[in-house]
Amino acid sequence: MTGIGDFAQAEVLAERGQTYLAHGQYAEAWAAFNQAIEAQPNLAWAIAGRGQASHMLARYIEALADFSSAIELLPECASGFAMRGDVYRMLERYDEAWTDFNRALELDANCDMAIKGLDMLPRMTYAEAEQQAIGLGALEPQTLAERAAAALGGLERPFSESDRARERLSFWALALMRGEDPRNTVR
Repeated sequence: MTGIGDFAQAEVLAERGQTYLAHGQYAEAWAAFNQAIEAQPNLAWAIAGRGQASHMLARYIEALADFSSAIELLPECASGFAMRGDVYRMLERYDEAWTDFNRALELDANCDMAIKGLDMLPRMTYAEAEQQAIGLGALEPQTLAERAAAALGGLERPFSESDRARERLSFWALALMRGEDPRNTVR
């Protein structure tokens, strides 16, 4: 069990870690945060700080573990989700990154880190978005094809005949789902 002296010592060490982070001294920051955590194992902001240092040192698995621990301790902290989302992005685990960035924005609609993080995620093609919507059950494939074909004024050939046709149909179908007139939507 840790006492009040340990908590005060942990706070001082964590503040030292923050100073090191601010000056780009990531190895020193990691060491200071680690000492703070040894003194006070449930000090969420020290755990998140060590995660930041690990992230900057490209030790992504360690960063992921620290951010997950910090989120367990402070589940209503938007920055924890945003920081973990950024690690997922670096690991190219884009679905998890997207989920964490959006959770951060649910908690704080002005979370700049989450907004920037979402902007840095790779963009999906219209065909990928269509397939994701179908996979999530948000769209029925046959209904989508019928709506897109009707918007195009009828379709003479099947979807699978041409990737370009599929992409155009996906674009039209997504515009229709948003309630837009695809003919007036800039692509």
